[in-house]
Amino acid sequence: MSGEYFAEFKTGVNNAWKVELGNWIAFSGVPPVVLAGSIPTVPFRVAIITEAIAGHTDVAGIVKVNDEELTFTRATRLTAEEELTSWPTITVTGLDCKITVELISVDGEYLQNETLVPMEIICFPKTRILRDRSGSGWQQTNYDIWSEEPLNIGDQIRFFDPHQNGQTIDIYVKNVDSAVDLELDNTQPFRVYNCA
Repeated sequence: MSGEYFAEFKTGVNNAWKVELGNWIAFSGVPPVVLAGSIPTVPFRVAIITEAIAGHTDVAGIVKVNDEELTFTRATRLTAEEELTSWPTITVTGLDCKITVELISVDGEYLQNETLVPMEIICFPKTRILRDRSGSGWQQTNYDIWSEEPLNIGDQIRFFDPHQNGQTIDIYVKNVDSAVDLELDNTQPFRVYNCA
């Protein structure tokens, strides 16, 4: 296979993102606590986690979340009761350790935050019309995605779909197919992911 064939498909740019979800962390480090990042659009509370690390082992003290005091006698996780809609003021007294500020729902459930990891994809949409017995129907689009990025079933991919006027869409890996070699000697193997 010639290099020209490969160049026809190679985009050469990160044109998509793998969407990874994780617990919403607003701060993780040693004091002073400076909250950063986006704020949830729903009311939330904070959980404070203290942890001894090399050179910072004093885990006893007080963390004040606005006016509410959380007293730590050992490394642990405590939650504030105050319902928040903006960043609280967090002050630390007597603690010299790693502090993690985790955002949780008002019911105490973990809030999830998205992390977008850039990736390169080659996209082949497959659109069909599905009909029901009454004669109406709807359009369904599935995607074959070629990528060097290792993905698993259920992983989420976000990209601007040129076949839908550049609209940002999210698709999920439904099946992992065999690798495709677009160059000689298996030097550029792509995995094929069937997505919807």
